[in-house]
Amino acid sequence: MRVLIILFIASLIITKSVSKPPVCDVRTSKQALLPRTHFEQTIDGRGQPVLVTRFFHNKIGFLGSEFGRCYFNIFDLNYLAKNIGLVGLIFWLYFLYQIVNMRKWLLVSMFLLIPLLPFFDLFPIIIPYSYKIIAITGGILFIFARKKTVESDSTDECERIHTFED
Repeated sequence: MRVLIILFIASLIITKSVSKPPVCDVRTSKQALLPRTHFEQTIDGRGQPVLVTRFFHNKIGFLGSEFGRCYFNIFDLNYLAKNIGLVGLIFWLYFLYQIVNMRKWLLVSMFLLIPLLPFFDLFPIIIPYSYKIIAITGGILFIFARKKTVESDSTDECERIHTFED
């Protein structure tokens, strides 16, 4: 029965159409830099040279904000639901909860490094497929975690009954 449930969940997740993440990489960040530097010029004081401010504050600040925007676009819940569906999104979040709860820091770091790939224009199509795999794994973990909880509850109940009989 569990195998059928796993196959059903996997088929729900796999059959969702795959969409590429929004185009957001180093090139698009540099394209957004020029209009923003002219619109949001900042000078830190009277004696501060304009070139120093533009280089250290504006460029680094603007590229950092573009990088953050691109990074968190990958974790957008609308994007996730579009690629893995609502059921997949629930299991994706469950998988994330489980790896943090079990302190699997290598998996957590890999999970957090996945969105860096499209920013540097490396395999942008890997994102939706990796999220599908994570969601299916979360579904499997959920089903087998439920099994262990039910079995442990029933064995505890049997032990309590035997103690009362003695």
